Amino acid sequence: MSGVRGERLKPDDTLPSSAKMAADDKVGTSTIQLVHVRLEALRVIRRHRGKGIVIADPKLCRREP
Repeated sequence: MSGVRGERLKPDDTLPSSAKMAADDKVGTSTIQLVHVRLEALRVIRRHRGKGIVIADPKLCRREP
């Protein structure tokens, strides 16, 4: 995803909006939202009311079964 491609993200870094990432990468916002759902299930990201979607603490991430 542009906006995060090649960047070193740290816990509590905020991701760009779904609309911005979709426009930058020429995909639908539904695609970005599906990715967000998957990353949230893996605890890689979390939704933070008033702040948006942020990178979670890597210690809280879980691997896929």
